[in-house]
Amino acid sequence: MTNWRRYVSLAAGIGLIVAVLVATSTGSALAQGALKPLSALIINTSSQPVPVLDVNGRTPFSHDDVGECNDSNCFFAFPEVPQGKRLVVLHVGGIARPSSTATVFDQAELVTDQTENEFGARNSFAMTLIGKAGSSVVANTYGFNAPVLAFVEAGHAPRISMATSVGGETLFSQATISGYFENVQ
Repeated sequence: MTNWRRYVSLAAGIGLIVAVLVATSTGSALAQGALKPLSALIINTSSQPVPVLDVNGRTPFSHDDVGECNDSNCFFAFPEVPQGKRLVVLHVGGIARPSSTATVFDQAELVTDQTENEFGARNSFAMTLIGKAGSSVVANTYGFNAPVLAFVEAGHAPRISMATSVGGETLFSQATISGYFENVQ
């Protein structure tokens, strides 16, 4: 009889634990409903941008640009840093797809303070083959993706260029800079 009571007590304890876990589980969100999850489409425009959080005078920054290319280079222009701010660049990346498999993109360069008469600091990055031509893609794709620490002062605009070792027409190129603005006193 003692064993029987022990098993009943153990079963009651386990049942109580399961009941507490079921009662306190989060379950579905109220907006989802039990059987029909809802989809949400969020569209942000320049007049209604994604909200950002300014932490300790830092505002996140990311900008993507499609390149202007000639037979040997692609150039990317990014916005000028606003007055009272400094852009701290933490990451750069880009891709280029020439129109011929003979064309090879081999390097990219970030220039941080380009003005009419001076070029400022330069950071160079090796580009590598990241995609081979195939039946649906007519040429190879080259890219670079790198962490960096670079500064662009107010009134200046960062620039990226990509260079080929063998010239030729480019079908598509794109580059990205990301980091944050900090307040300058």
